[in-house]
Formats: sequence, structure tokens, C-alpha cells
Amino acid sequence: MTKTMKRVLLSAAVLPLVAGGLAGCSASGITQAAQMVDKARKVQKTAERVEQVTGQDMGLLSDPLGTKARAEAAQAAVVADSQAALVNAAPISSAPMPVTEMRKTSGKTKTLTMRPKLAVAGYNVAAFTEGKVSGTAGTGILNRTNYGARSTMELTATGIDAAMLTRVADAASADLVAQLSAAGFDVVSPADVSRAEHFSTLKAGGAPSTKKMTTEGGKKSAIVAGPSGFGVRTVGVGIPEQGFGAMASNPYSNAPAKLSNELDAVLVMPALLLDFADMKGSRNLSRLSPATTEADLSFSISPMTTITTTVSKNGRFTDSTAMFGVKKAVYSDAAFASWGAETENKNTLEQGLGAALGMKTMAKKVTTKGVNIDPERYEALAMSAAKGWNRAFVEQVSAARATSS
Repeated sequence: MTKTMKRVLLSAAVLPLVAGGLAGCSASGITQAAQMVDKARKVQKTAERVEQVTGQDMGLLSDPLGTKARAEAAQAAVVADSQAALVNAAPISSAPMPVTEMRKTSGKTKTLTMRPKLAVAGYNVAAFTEGKVSGTAGTGILNRTNYGARSTMELTATGIDAAMLTRVADAASADLVAQLSAAGFDVVSPADVSRAEHFSTLKAGGAPSTKKMTTEGGKKSAIVAGPSGFGVRTVGVGIPEQGFGAMASNPYSNAPAKLSNELDAVLVMPALLLDFADMKGSRNLSRLSPATTEADLSFSISPMTTITTTVSKNGRFTDSTAMFGVKKAVYSDAAFASWGAETENKNTLEQGLGAALGMKTMAKKVTTKGVNIDPERYEALAMSAAKGWNRAFVEQVSAARATSS
């Protein structure tokens, strides 16, 4: 089965409502229309409340067109399919996840060769747990008869916590030290780095926390953790709070220079960021097109993941820095989560009232969806991702030093 076939797709769409249809009505006609809309809203809410309290199906009163029932049935099928796929999924492989397109994204490759040792300065690991994306339609300047439409999707994942990510950070940093050592390099471990006189220049030791970020796939929140006994590092590219450019501390600053000189090493500062879903929103100018959002459950190494390296020759200044990463996300096909409960809110009645009064009203829809992460499978995938990311970096170091020798 292909990756695309394995994925579970969730989408939401809403069309703009053209206002002004009743703009030419008399004042009494508009008042009557507004009263009818208000009565319809009250009837629908009453029917829904009766259903909630008694469990009795109120049929046409709560769902006049049957759309709610059909949507709920379709959603139940999506949830059941994703749960079945997770139950029947093959075990997670412990092999390193293939990362074939790591490259230098900034700085100079010679950074890796300017000191004999490599010092692994912690290992930040972050995992997205929430995401929000919006799609729009009919909001162009030529659409003067309406305010268009907006569809928003919000995802909340459960099953990932700081304790898990700390374990992953411990394993990831130990694996990086092991892989570099096996490749023949002289390595300073995170434990030895933390005992250095100038360790404080890394601004490490931070407790796990939640960071908000702006990504290509919308706004997301992530839990960030570091190795036990080392903590979260905020020098290097700590894990940006608002997109790739908002760094907690400038990686090109001179702050780590004394530490690099003391250890006689190139400082290696990884920041691994893991994602649980691809989220997309439409940007349709035409009011005849729907505003859509899509969410695809998929484990990946985010393209915001980096390894920053920096070195100083004399301990006073940073002489060279290089950053390594990937252009696109690195995906795994393995099942690790299932869809959970969903709620949906629309402003349909408000649109109708606006139309009755000759007012422009944007059509809005908000879909809130839960994602149930399988902790054991996710942690195994995270370990595999870290091993693959480390292996790709070791290959970069090996190539750089082979060229300079």
C-alpha cells in the first residue's frame, strides 16, 4: 500500500453566502425574516439540548436537511478506519529513519574542521502537539457583494509529554556521540560539556516547556525538552518560538566562543523538531470556490529541524558557524495515531440574519479535532528519527574532514 493510500485525510469546507438578497424588502419584511431566523435558531438549540439530555433523536427538528447525521456517520467511519489501521499496523522499526537530503543551509562547511574535537552540546527535542490552519475564499477586492468565507481547523494531540521527549533527548544525544565516535572522531559528550568552566555560555539547563510557532502549515505549539542533567539549550537554534527566524539567542554571537576554546572543539548543537500532521488551507479569491482546510496524519521530521555548529580559534570571537538541515519534511509511513472526537461550529444562522438585514457576513466554520497518539509507537518513531538525523550529520562531518585532509 502506498504512503498516500495509508494516510487518513480529514477536510472541511465552507462556501461564501452572497448577502443582499433581501436588501430591497420592506422594514416589516426584514423584521419578520429576522424573527424567523431567531425562532429557527431557538428550535434547533432546543432540539439539540433535548437530544443531549434524553439521548432521544429529534430528527428533523435538530437536523432539518439531514446533513448533520450524514457528517457524523462519515466522521465515525474515518475514526474507525484510523483506529483499525493503528491496531493492525506492523511494529515500528528500530532502524534509523532514512534522511538522504541533509545539507548545509548557512555558514561554512570548514567550520567542522577547525578544531580537532566535536562537542555535543545538548540535544533539544521538540514535538508539535497542537495545530491551527485556516482556508479562505471570496475575499478578493472584486467580491463586493460578500465578505467571503473562512474555514478553520484546529488539531489537538494527546499522548506526547515532556517525560517522553526527555527520554528521546537522552537517547538521541548518546546515539550522536556513539555514531561520531564510531566514525573515528574525538567527541566530548554532553555530560563533559556540562562540567566545563564556560558551560553557562550555552544558556542551557532549561526545563521542558511549550513553544508557539508559525510554520508553513499554520500556527502550531510544541513541547520542547532536553537531555536529563543538561536541559533545554537556548543558544544555537534553540527551537524558535515564532518561526525559524525568531531564535532565543543568535547562533552567530560570540557567547559560546570561550567554551569552544576551552574544550578545543567544534560545538555541535542539534534541535530536532517532530510533527504529527500536515495541515493546509486554501486561498481562493473567487466567491464561487469553497474555503477548505485539510489535515493528514503523518509522522515527520520538520524542515525547521537544525544542527548548528560553531567554533572559535582563540576564545574571544566566533570564527565560523555552519547550520545543517533539510529543505522538505522527512516522512515515515508508519501508523502512530488515530483520529479522535470532532466538533464543528458554523455561523449559518448569523449569515441568514445578515442577509435578511442586507448586511455582509463572512461565512465561518471551525472544526476542532482530537488526535490520539499511541505513546509507545510515537516514542519508537522519535528514536528512529533521531538516529537517522544523527547519521546524516555524521556523513556531513566525514565528508567535510575528508575534503580538508
